[in-house]
Amino acid sequence: MKKLKIIFCGCFLIAAMSFTACGNYDSSAGTTGQQDTNATSEQKQETSQHDNGKYASIADYVASDEVQKSIEIFGGMEGLDIKVKADGNKMIYEYSYTTIAKQAGMEEALKSTLESQKDIFINAANELKNEVNINNPVVTVTYLDKNGDLIYSQDFSAN
Repeated sequence: MKKLKIIFCGCFLIAAMSFTACGNYDSSAGTTGQQDTNATSEQKQETSQHDNGKYASIADYVASDEVQKSIEIFGGMEGLDIKVKADGNKMIYEYSYTTIAKQAGMEEALKSTLESQKDIFINAANELKNEVNINNPVVTVTYLDKNGDLIYSQDFSAN
């Protein structure tokens, strides 16, 4: 569990680096969005674990106190809202810029940053196998602009 927590925290730090890498884009749009740390209705279900000590689903893991506390700790980045979601076998890190609209070059910058850090996300997907009762977990990293438009998204599958 500690190893996954370290990887989980590392994924948030990657977001910070990605955000910094895109810092040269116009961020004069004004307001700062408020971090949404509320779990979705799917995530509010009581977390359940199998007899083997693993979470029954990625949704249960995302709804766990440990993940929610990490979101609170790392979710306070000005200009960036961070959500962690579950969708079937996917754990989705969704980073939404609150003051930056999509501009030329952003996609390439984010793609390059994620590619250089792909081992962290692959390790996170591999560690999900140890925590969640699922055989083929995927970590998805998605970046949205202030309008909710997709800038870039990439999947990282467990080995």
